[in-house]
Formats: sequence, structure tokens, C-alpha cells
Amino acid sequence: MTLTKRELEIAKLREKEKQTFKVIGKHFGISASRASRIYHLVQRKRRTAKRQALLLPENQVILSFSLSRGEAIVLDKLLSATLEGHLDYHLQIESHKLDPDYLCAAKLQKRLSALLQPFGTE
Repeated sequence: MTLTKRELEIAKLREKEKQTFKVIGKHFGISASRASRIYHLVQRKRRTAKRQALLLPENQVILSFSLSRGEAIVLDKLLSATLEGHLDYHLQIESHKLDPDYLCAAKLQKRLSALLQPFGTE
């Protein structure tokens, strides 16, 4: 994935500095609408790159390893907290259902919770 210098700067201004599209547009001499379109294009490029990385053959290899029940509980709690934080951020921009990291973590958390359910982890 290649992002232009301008795309990177727009994403930085929006995400890290919490600038409005109007302010970003003024900074670049473009309309707020154009700044918004560029930012959403960056988001789309990032999602596409993440999806492509998840589909690489080396990332499709099934890993087999052991976890203690306690480790599984901690991992389940970490995934839940991560998903909640991720969801809070993505609800602001209404894109969590498109984010490959969120979808992968949600799938893993569901599988882990189903495995832990017979043990009564709560």
C-alpha cells in the first residue's frame, strides 16, 4: 500500500490532531468535502492492505499451541477490552464493520469465549 505525502498528512491531522475536515481543507487549499473524500480513501486503502495481508499464504497457516485455562481467560478479557476500545473509536467514524483487525479480533474472541463457556469464566 502506498499513500501519498498529502494522504498521510491528512490522516495524521484527522486522527492524531483531531482536526476537522474544514481545517484540513484550509491547510491544503481544498474544500472540506475533498479533504473528507481523501481521508476516506486513505481508510479504504488501509483496510484493503490489511485484508490482503490476512490472506497471504503465510498468514493462513493454522498455529497449534497450548494455553492454560488462566491464560485463555486473560486473552479473552484482553480481546474484549480491545474490541470495546476499537469499537468506541470506530463508532465515531462508523466503520468498525469494515475494519479487518476488528473483524478478526471479534471472530477470535467468539471462538475463545465458546471454548471457555463450559468452564464458567465469569
